[in-house]
Amino acid sequence: MIITGKTIFKIVYILSIIFSITYIVWNTLQHNPLDPTYLLVAIISIVAMTLVFIKINKEE
Repeated sequence: MIITGKTIFKIVYILSIIFSITYIVWNTLQHNPLDPTYLLVAIISIVAMTLVFIKINKEE
């Protein structure tokens, strides 16, 4: 199996979403207030990566 840039991007994309959701859920369960800046950056990065992910999959 050849590891390409697309494969690495897909792995990073999935791990990023898992980490963000886990972090938000963990802090919510611990009753820790989340920094609004973190939420904004997390949402923007996930949306941007999703758009790139869609574009990569359309090219295949």
